[in-house]
Amino acid sequence: MKIKVAFLIFLFFLSNIYSKEISAREYAKFGTRAFKLKLYKEAEIRFKQAAQKDPKNPYYFNNLAIICEILGKIDEARNYYQEALKLAPKDKNIKENYERFENYVKNNFPSP
Repeated sequence: MKIKVAFLIFLFFLSNIYSKEISAREYAKFGTRAFKLKLYKEAEIRFKQAAQKDPKNPYYFNNLAIICEILGKIDEARNYYQEALKLAPKDKNIKENYERFENYVKNNFPSP
């Protein structure tokens, strides 16, 4: 696992060695690579950086929501889904993800 992280970090910095500032897109690419390697905390960090750089991109918030779901951060996931929907209310994939998430929460975490 440490080798995966080191390799991923190496690739990230290598791909940006000539760039003074890392773009939101590069952070998102790095986050996607980390996600595929099941390095969810690293992916969360990178998508947060992407969202900070480009707070109008609903897909960064959608991806953050999915990652938070996996990490068991239910309230954060909900907030990120709602932000994504606010930015792209007609996006079918985001809507489906949010509905699936809410159904999962409803069925697995009933209100007291």
